[in-house]
Amino acid sequence: MADAANPARGWTAVVIAEPQRAFSGGQFQLVFPQLTHYGIELWVPELGGRIDPDSEGHEMLMGLFGGLSKAERRRLQIRTRNAMLAHGAAGRWLGGRPNYGYRLVDTDLPHPQRQKAAAGIKLWVLEPDPETAPVVRRIFEMCDAGTGYRTIANVLEREGLPSPGEVGPNRHPRSAGVWGGFAVRAILTNPRYLDHQVVGRQRRRDELLDPMDPASGTTSRQRWQPTGNWVTSDELAWPALVDEDLWERVNARITNNRGPHRRRPRAEPGVYLLAGLVRCSVCGRSMHGATLKGKPYYRCNSQRPDYAESGHPRTTAIREERILAAIRAGMDPDLATSTTKQIQRELTAAQDTIATWEHEHQHAQPLSAEDIHQALEHASDLAGLLAEAEREARARLYRTLDLVLNLDPVGDPPTLDVRLQLCGGGGRI
Repeated sequence: MADAANPARGWTAVVIAEPQRAFSGGQFQLVFPQLTHYGIELWVPELGGRIDPDSEGHEMLMGLFGGLSKAERRRLQIRTRNAMLAHGAAGRWLGGRPNYGYRLVDTDLPHPQRQKAAAGIKLWVLEPDPETAPVVRRIFEMCDAGTGYRTIANVLEREGLPSPGEVGPNRHPRSAGVWGGFAVRAILTNPRYLDHQVVGRQRRRDELLDPMDPASGTTSRQRWQPTGNWVTSDELAWPALVDEDLWERVNARITNNRGPHRRRPRAEPGVYLLAGLVRCSVCGRSMHGATLKGKPYYRCNSQRPDYAESGHPRTTAIREERILAAIRAGMDPDLATSTTKQIQRELTAAQDTIATWEHEHQHAQPLSAEDIHQALEHASDLAGLLAEAEREARARLYRTLDLVLNLDPVGDPPTLDVRLQLCGGGGRI
């Protein structure tokens, strides 16, 4: 569809061999008008050739194919889910990454599926992992004694115990040895440590990308289900790592259990102008955006135990307005000719200068840093114009200029090092 808008695309038609697999629901009614607008023909052999945009019969048949496709997809989802629930109720492991504390082992039992059993595939089961099973027991005992998630994670990480991310195939190269409060909570609330298989804890649902614009399509997301909808095996599936009394005591203390609530929507582009540009000088990590009292901030609240030795504060936050005000007001006076002065000239004069330069250098080499300096020398009050511009446009500008900001939260006073990679300037605020 992106190539369709290009006049030099080099093709004039699209052939759909199986329309019931190409369009689902009302997708045809959304795609076909675009193709017609750009002069692209749509050919469907099952309809006898080219689709006529003025034919009601063709549109009706394509709508029928979309309905059949959507219905078949739903039937597959239902059959697959019911089969997984049936296998889970029988106490079988459904595949995937084993829970932390267990490992997969092969048995002499034939696979329950006849085709796989005929191929000699055996049934896999879970058994306690000698290295990680004691860690699970210890996590439950520490929580039962009143220790919080993050404190447990800090203790385990300080002692170098294997984390869930490094057991088995690594999900991320930085996951080895890294513990977090969320991982501890996931272990504490997992009922599979009680020697029974539990399935149906989450269910995948299709949700609109934009509720105000249904034409933008849907996405598939996993949602937590109420405990009454879970399916638990009647027979013992594997050895338990914790006893039921301990598990009940720990989970009785966890009052904010997951439910079918919806996650807060992601921030729209432009909400945080400097997202991904502000870094903490102590740990080197990117400071994430957070809204506090209705104002955008940038925070670094890493809780790794090795930060205590480096002097990293528990939480560092700086308001976006302070950063932008400092940039607009000016930094070190020595930088007046390098960074601050360059963005305080007149925008209209800069546009005229660039237009004249482009006319005189249509076949010249690309702009150099010195050329950009000279063009921006004629700009004034650019800071005022930026303050009135849309936030999304300003965010794109900061990324185009390759702005880099490093916050030193342990300095006295705290300082912010600003760099414009494009112009080569920089300084401390």
